[in-house]
Amino acid sequence: MKKHILWLIVLIISVSFVTVMVSAAEFDWRKFEGTKLNILMCKHPYSEGVVSAIPEFEKLTGITVNAESLSEDEFFDKSMIMLSAHSKDVDVLMTGVMQIWTFSPAGYIEPLEEYIADPALTNSDYDFEDIFLSLRESTRWNLIDGSPVGQGSQWAIPLGFEVMSLIYRADLFEKYNIKVPNTLPEVYEAAKIISENEPDIIGFTHRGLRSWNLCHTGPISILTNYGGTDFDENLQPAMGSPEGIAFHKDFIKLLQDYGPAGWVGYEWYNVLADLAAGKAAMTVDADILGSFAVNAEGTAVGEPGMLKWAPVPTKPGGDKHMANLWIWNISMNAASNNKEAAWYFMQWATGKENDLKNATARMNPVRESSWNNKEFLAEVRVKFPTYIETFMYSINNCSVLFTPQARMVERNTAWAVAIQEMVGGADIEQKLEKLVKDLTLK
Repeated sequence: MKKHILWLIVLIISVSFVTVMVSAAEFDWRKFEGTKLNILMCKHPYSEGVVSAIPEFEKLTGITVNAESLSEDEFFDKSMIMLSAHSKDVDVLMTGVMQIWTFSPAGYIEPLEEYIADPALTNSDYDFEDIFLSLRESTRWNLIDGSPVGQGSQWAIPLGFEVMSLIYRADLFEKYNIKVPNTLPEVYEAAKIISENEPDIIGFTHRGLRSWNLCHTGPISILTNYGGTDFDENLQPAMGSPEGIAFHKDFIKLLQDYGPAGWVGYEWYNVLADLAAGKAAMTVDADILGSFAVNAEGTAVGEPGMLKWAPVPTKPGGDKHMANLWIWNISMNAASNNKEAAWYFMQWATGKENDLKNATARMNPVRESSWNNKEFLAEVRVKFPTYIETFMYSINNCSVLFTPQARMVERNTAWAVAIQEMVGGADIEQKLEKLVKDLTLK
């Protein structure tokens, strides 16, 4: 009897396995043959691999794809104009998380959970849950300003992403026997030692432009680790809390004493230039920025191990190392006449094969399976020591840390301007008090 039961179990497992294999093999990729899709992309390493492989998608599906790639400013302008006009001229477009908070409440982009769950439209090999949980949650939202990400509909599929981290000149740390900083005051002390001994080296470089982007890297990540936030659940400003004041005092002092000259207006590419030229000892920025510096033409830090990575610093005595995320995604235009064919393109573009194929160029593939690939890990480990260890820690301690709201850009740009003024000498507590007053909703 037991033997019969055992054989029955084996037979059931075997049949189930064969069914899955047949299902994957028989998925009808040519179901929408003859359809024409228009894709709007932002010029970026995350999109270049997908765009260059479009002929493979066309051969697989019989779907014709017209892809337009624009610079970032042009892309954001065109996508907003096109979506707000309910244009049907684009079927799939790239989106950042902050755009989701504007586009989804307005009904501009299509919720995707039903497409993902439909076996007639989604290849069984797609495995949506192979995409890191933090990324899937960060692209879900319930349309309610102030509610955290991770609830509601799935508005986008991650294509590539960045996690904020501490990037530092490991050779200088070794030269002066400096411990890798765990806290923001330890970053200050490390910058002090290096600046005193290497006067041509910037102790700490950072973005400084008059935009929410200033707050996107160091401030929102480190403020969170100090126990603060940008806005509370009622969308009232929280930067002036005791935790916020403590963070700003430490951060402003670091920039005043050891930040770059001409810091106001610093963009990500200025930070990259400082790193690649060997002119900066540290920054808190996107992890991939360090890899760009190592690979830059004429780089001064190209020798493996000169730059290393560590989790975002925390407060004195703290053990919280949360990191903010930036994710480039693809979303579906809700006005598209070709939604099912558009979903075919989206699942192909973000599937396992494309994710792994573009892993090195993107640096941060979005799927766990890619990060389990031995060849990819070996290449990263040789070129970028400590990158993998830092990534594996941070991927479980990261999220979109800004409070979701349609006015996110406007309100956090006001925070950035206040930071500029504090670095310029304005009294920190007074400036934060005024910022809170100006941003308070009546």
